[in-house]
Amino acid sequence: MNKQDFSLCSNVCERITERYGDRTFADMFPEKERNVVLVWTVSGIVENGGFRYLFDSMLPGDPDYALTIMAFEAIGCMKAVEVIRAAICLFSNCQIPLDQVERVYWFDDQPQEIRDALDRAFWNELDSITAYLAEYIRQNTLG
Repeated sequence: MNKQDFSLCSNVCERITERYGDRTFADMFPEKERNVVLVWTVSGIVENGGFRYLFDSMLPGDPDYALTIMAFEAIGCMKAVEVIRAAICLFSNCQIPLDQVERVYWFDDQPQEIRDALDRAFWNELDSITAYLAEYIRQNTLG
């Protein structure tokens, strides 16, 4: 992992959330800042506990994870997009239940080997996600 990229992403995300407040809904951030916050936040959540942690959390302003997918697309990390979409498609009709308890119950009911494979696939992309996000920050003069 490139420590400079990691520090850049972490510091910029922290500055953005301090500027707008840590209780700002995802859909309230300007697009470029939203992309940074969602990519960094979602990556951290999944890194710490897999997609189960993500689906057990609330992303205010992005209940169906559509903005999250757009954020990963915006930074160009398409492998991560594929994995996130695959995790979402474990749900009926590829639709995330808005109810947190129902979402976790449904996800936990999926085969463990599939859930583990999705977690590993995302974890394998963490260095790339950081590199893509750092480049996005540099290109959009957010750092």
